[in-house]
Amino acid sequence: MIGDYAIISKTKTGNISSFELEVPRWIYDGVVRQGDPTVLTLCDEYMLIKNGYHKFLARIARKSAGEDSWDWNIRHLYERSGTPQTLKDFQRDIKKAIDDLKEDPIKEYTIIYKETGKGRKKDLDIYISKTVVDPIKK
Repeated sequence: MIGDYAIISKTKTGNISSFELEVPRWIYDGVVRQGDPTVLTLCDEYMLIKNGYHKFLARIARKSAGEDSWDWNIRHLYERSGTPQTLKDFQRDIKKAIDDLKEDPIKEYTIIYKETGKGRKKDLDIYISKTVVDPIKK
């Protein structure tokens, strides 16, 4: 994804201290094209998100919900995450992360979870929406 590069300067010990990268035109155009970018972009605040789960949820929201909404079962979200945690620990942590979003939401998306079933059949569904929507009424 890098077109060309040039080393601008090095330190006295030979380490690179500054360089230039050339971004291919097709990538640049795909990101900055107004109204119809061909490269998926993240919100401006993405790099300010400190919580790793919140970053993960922001990426999932942007990619799957886009301008609409999307439902995720916890098992599919768990597989998508690639975490070494157990499903039980991931579910606990993702619920806490979503609860924390009530205080500091991810810009442009509403993310909630809904527990379904009982006992051993208990399950968790994650609902991601571009706008505030009640998943029970959908």
